[in-house]
Amino acid sequence: MNLTIGCVTDKGNYREKNQDGIICRRCQVGEHLLALACVSDGIGSFSQSEIASAMMVSGVASWFDSILKYFPAVMGAKEVVDDLEATLQELNELIYEGRTERNLEIGCTLSLILIIDWEYHIFHVGDSRIYCLRDTLFQLTQDEVILKQINGKEKKLLANYIGKNRQMHVSHQCGHVNRADMFLLGTDGVCSNLNYENVTGVLSFVSSDEEVEVLCRNLINMVLAMGERDNVSCAIVQVM
Repeated sequence: MNLTIGCVTDKGNYREKNQDGIICRRCQVGEHLLALACVSDGIGSFSQSEIASAMMVSGVASWFDSILKYFPAVMGAKEVVDDLEATLQELNELIYEGRTERNLEIGCTLSLILIIDWEYHIFHVGDSRIYCLRDTLFQLTQDEVILKQINGKEKKLLANYIGKNRQMHVSHQCGHVNRADMFLLGTDGVCSNLNYENVTGVLSFVSSDEEVEVLCRNLINMVLAMGERDNVSCAIVQVM
């Protein structure tokens, strides 16, 4: 299997700072392929949430880099997945302690896809999203939000986020990777504006990581042109 992968984040046109975090990684180990993409959206109502999203993506990146020396000779696919889930719990606890013991106003979402050969694993907390683009646009994650009346208006609030509790509830699902799958990850600033028609209008299969980054930039430019006011971040993983 061959993958192309890329990601882009942008402060957008209205926010003073970027509270999003995003990474993508890929490594071929003999006949085995290991790839990861992760997006984390700092909660805007917390003034320092860029700290949480930065902790999350840097921690995930460090985990990926460290696991390569063990995969697949020492750790198989199951051990890798279990170790990643344990790492996410540890990162959540660090962010929780920063919020409760150091009085930092922090919290973030997490949407992560890990591909090991022909299987994917998704870990998800909050309302960032992961889609799969085939003959339509499938949303693979479920938004963890509640609706609440505030000042006479219905507003969406996060029901779950990184740093909310010491023990984190994380949604984990797995599935089979098909040839010509395209996985799209995005913060809510990107995903709230997506549908099959506008996505297929700017996305197409390309042959290099650099071209995938151009696709990410084109998608972000489209969303910003539609008037999005939030930070915007997306990652794309293409199965060639």
